[in-house]
Amino acid sequence: MKFFLRFYECEHQGDLNTYLDDVRASGGQVLQSQLSEDDEEGVAQIQVSDFSAFKAAFQKTDSADFCDSLDWIEDPLYKLSREQIESAGSAMPRIMKFHDQLIGAKLVRTVKIPGDGEYPPVVGLKLDDGSLLYPQLDDEGNPGYVEWTITDAEGFIFPIVKIQDIRGQPLVSTGYFRDPSSTDRKVVPFVEFDGGFHVCAMCAHGGAVICHTRGDQRDLLCQLRLPKP
Repeated sequence: MKFFLRFYECEHQGDLNTYLDDVRASGGQVLQSQLSEDDEEGVAQIQVSDFSAFKAAFQKTDSADFCDSLDWIEDPLYKLSREQIESAGSAMPRIMKFHDQLIGAKLVRTVKIPGDGEYPPVVGLKLDDGSLLYPQLDDEGNPGYVEWTITDAEGFIFPIVKIQDIRGQPLVSTGYFRDPSSTDRKVVPFVEFDGGFHVCAMCAHGGAVICHTRGDQRDLLCQLRLPKP
């Protein structure tokens, strides 16, 4: 199987090479890699023949503490259908109709929303219809670290793609990934831009929440209360 893995605290190529050496020593083949010194992050596409054996070996290395969890790869994300989303609560058809107003709007720029000592700063997405999207920790708006992550349609992280790289692209859908590996955050909300770029709101525990404001109106791509399977 092939997958992308993101590494942190990569100040230079030597740091990334150290992580990739551990990948190879654990039985993985590095197909390609890319370093972003500005973000101090690296991304590698990895191929393994036995994922379970690779995971067991790699998690014993120091590099495992500086990359994304391997759990989501073993139990990958998948998209929920509109029917599944709207069946998660009586208000969801109305909420999703509100978010449908985003479709066709283009990403204009990012907006830095400063922190205030209790709430950390976040990055907002400004669209050409005047709407603003920003991530928050939970439905209640409690303080906590959140960020945007860009994935493909299957929830796999794109090689280093930044928000500014998709400026000018129209938004084509809103929705959720189901996260089978998370016992706390069942879903990951996303807004999808043309080209297959799914911009997801994430926190340390998994999926976060996307706040959508337009004028004096506001609603959330919240954490769904999914029925038990």
